[in-house]
Amino acid sequence: MLLGLDINKMFKIRTRVVGTARIPAFQYYSFLILALFAATNAPASILEKTTTAQMTHEAKEVQIGEVVSTWTSPDPDQKMYFTYVKIKVEKTLKGKPAQEILLRQPGGNYRDPVSGKVTHQKVFGMESYQKGERGLFFIKYANDGAPTAILQTKQTIVKDEKTGEESVIRERSPDVEYSDRNLHQHHDEKSFYAVYDRKPLNAMVLEVQRAINAEKGDLKKN
Repeated sequence: MLLGLDINKMFKIRTRVVGTARIPAFQYYSFLILALFAATNAPASILEKTTTAQMTHEAKEVQIGEVVSTWTSPDPDQKMYFTYVKIKVEKTLKGKPAQEILLRQPGGNYRDPVSGKVTHQKVFGMESYQKGERGLFFIKYANDGAPTAILQTKQTIVKDEKTGEESVIRERSPDVEYSDRNLHQHHDEKSFYAVYDRKPLNAMVLEVQRAINAEKGDLKKN
């Protein structure tokens, strides 16, 4: 179970095996389903474009940190692969402070240590992480306690070599299209047509802090 859901019932995953003659093709659905596609050749899945406040509210933790290692392993119980992302925490914005967090993300590339066969398993809309990347991580926990970065919340931190200013890049997956709650597609400069959204890190941190303060205010009212 992941995030309290049966993964195999919620979506199907495209898996490709390299090194064998048989390459199965499966129908697939987005992890958060706003629209269902009947055909496997659908160009993209549709996801709601979430705001910083929505991501902060959904997350149990919001951490700033650096990816120090990643690896992929099979999970026979859930009949899929998971990629593990070890993060060295620099700053905690929400949740319990920690020095290190190990994320568990569905999908990934796995090489069998005996046969050498490589299996590529893709969960559409799920971001990947690379060693050395710094980022802002919005994290939830599965029923078994495994932390995972929330879908479509990857925020990569980059530094301008000339000015030293740090910015946050929100990458847009080419596998998905983004819409609002009424399934109206975004056509502005920050739409799914863009490769990414970009804003100063300090501004992003302020948005997260405002969302956290708003949550605290709601709790006091209740």
